[in-house]
Amino acid sequence: MNAERWQRVQEILELLNEAEPSKREGILERECGDDATLRAEVLRFDALQGDVGAAFLEQPVVATGSSQGNEDLVKGAVVGERWRVIEPIGRGGMGSVYRAERTGDYEQLAAIKVVHRGMDTRQVVGRFENERQILATLEHRSIARVLDGGTLADGRP
Repeated sequence: MNAERWQRVQEILELLNEAEPSKREGILERECGDDATLRAEVLRFDALQGDVGAAFLEQPVVATGSSQGNEDLVKGAVVGERWRVIEPIGRGGMGSVYRAERTGDYEQLAAIKVVHRGMDTRQVVGRFENERQILATLEHRSIARVLDGGTLADGRP
């Protein structure tokens, strides 16, 4: 899907998200018209939104404070010049995610994703950087937005 098409899908999704349930069908008819492909794309992403509502953020993937062993970052570590690690919140095949707070002039909470040691091959780093670039272009309330990016002292993104 090209950027222009994705923008249109996002616009329609936003209208659906703000509408009363009884008005959704009318919005789809008005916004998609005879474009069955556009309607299918909107409905597909709308269904995905229902599956990944905000509630999934309420429980971390791993128990916070648990000892997973071989953690990439430790509580209190400073990443870049702005972010202090609070705790691990998830761990997957490619990397780990940490809750962090912004240090300095104002308060802000964020998640930091770091590629695992040993997984930092050219292919994995390329996928990670691609993911980061895609996220940087997306704007939706159910999709994390990129606040910052960089590398750790050992070169991992």
